Amino acid sequence: MGIDRDKAETERLKALEAALEEARASLQAEQAESARWKQDAEQIYAEMFSRNTAPKLLIDPETGAIADANAAALDFYGYTLEAIREQRIQDINLLSEAEVAAEREKALHEERRYFEFRHRLANGGIRNVEVYSGPVLLDGKRYLHSIIHDVTERRRVEQERAQVLEILEATPDFVGMVDPAGGVIYLNAALRREIGEDHKELDAVMEAVHPDWVLRLMRQEAMPAAEHKGAWQGESELLDRNGRSIPVSQIVIAHRDACGQVRRYSTIMRDISSWRALEEQLRQETAFSDALLRSLPGVLYLLDAQGRYVRWNRHLEEVTGHATKDFETLDPVDLIIPEERASIREKMQQVFEEGSATAETHLIGASGEAIPYYLRGYRVVLDGENYLLGVGLNISRRKAMEQELTHLATHDPLTGLYNRGKLRELLEQARYEYDRYGTPFSLVMLDIDRFKRVNDRFGHQAGDEVLCELTRRVNHVLRDADSQGRWGGEEFLVLATHTEMEGAAALAERIRQEVERTPFGVVGTVTISLGVATIQEGESLEQLEARVDKALYAAKDAGRNRVVTADQCVQ
Repeated sequence: MGIDRDKAETERLKALEAALEEARASLQAEQAESARWKQDAEQIYAEMFSRNTAPKLLIDPETGAIADANAAALDFYGYTLEAIREQRIQDINLLSEAEVAAEREKALHEERRYFEFRHRLANGGIRNVEVYSGPVLLDGKRYLHSIIHDVTERRRVEQERAQVLEILEATPDFVGMVDPAGGVIYLNAALRREIGEDHKELDAVMEAVHPDWVLRLMRQEAMPAAEHKGAWQGESELLDRNGRSIPVSQIVIAHRDACGQVRRYSTIMRDISSWRALEEQLRQETAFSDALLRSLPGVLYLLDAQGRYVRWNRHLEEVTGHATKDFETLDPVDLIIPEERASIREKMQQVFEEGSATAETHLIGASGEAIPYYLRGYRVVLDGENYLLGVGLNISRRKAMEQELTHLATHDPLTGLYNRGKLRELLEQARYEYDRYGTPFSLVMLDIDRFKRVNDRFGHQAGDEVLCELTRRVNHVLRDADSQGRWGGEEFLVLATHTEMEGAAALAERIRQEVERTPFGVVGTVTISLGVATIQEGESLEQLEARVDKALYAAKDAGRNRVVTADQCVQ
């Protein structure tokens, strides 16, 4: 029995050894398979890492050392493989070393996988990047596998869009945007304040803020014209929160997609109530109701704190004749005529210091002409930086109107001569020079003989033509220093400066002969009577005027068509 037990034990041990050998062989096979799988996985990972078109980095999570970089990363950062392996991620990242270490910890423990950084390139350039980072195990060591996406251009576009939106929100003009069906997409702050609408509740706003006739104008004329020509410009009305009608100048612009289809319309409206009030006042004060000011498209521009152009509208280019690229280096005051540049630079400084400023100046037009403009500047803050937002209106018509009104205030509308008021100013000046310097002056007063007969026989139009022709003949005789004006009716007054009685009487006789020499068309020969007087010591202007008037009537009483001096009246 002992032999049987030994034999059984021997068999059992052999079976156990066989089982162990089988297990050992199976384990070795599994280890070999695992090694092959690991090798294949690492080879696949290496292929994915090195051949990927996105920049990738392997980073030691403890030290931040860059262990490896793919070709795309080397191309992006501008390093060779040897050079980038000498870098730490904190050498590239613009955050502090402690901040970068904290971010590595979050990536290592998978608290976050997405990060936004600013990275420095080998050439010193700075790029905005999005980084997707997580832990990987390679050769028994943990690394951070980081995928880098350059988003610099995207950030720039986003920033530009934000700046444009801030400009729209800051401008005092009313700005809106609608879809082709008239549905409102956007209203700026000025328009929301004016109409009292919540920005989040835009349905039916267009119908609520425009009178019916404006809605028809927009749908039947403005929007079709903008679709056909790109833009429409005109005047319309806006209803404020209280239903009050506000006259506005309006521009409607059509915006198309890449296929050429109109996707939206934008509109810019400017309150012209003040301009309308000015027009009404001018209509009441003058006889020229058909020459009133009208709102014209304005210029718009944005300057940084150094006075450089950041943004500007196309109208500024069109007015000044400068191309877009010119504004990149153009000094804003170079658009102003030289004699006004210093004052405009002071106004620009005033905007940055006080918040706003206005000025009337002259832009240099595309053809070199000086164009009068009213400019208003506002200080706006964009991304924490101060900018100057400027708007300008062409006031050429207003200036022309002012000059016309000034001319009418001092000139006779029929003959174009000085009127009695302006002659008074000239007499005061001549009297001042006489009192201070002893400079003599004389007056020649003339009147058309029997002028009433001309009007009665030939009509008032013929009489007006005689007055105008008389004006031309007298001016032909006068010297540059002499001044002629219409004193009233058919009476004219000549101020002869630097002239004593003898010279004034001779001048009057030349005038008389010039008038009589040639017939006045169908009216025939016309004659005039003239009185002459010279200023005397201690004499007032009223006394001088009375003496020359007396001399004129003495000439009429003596038979007309003659010259009589005030001295002859005394004799």
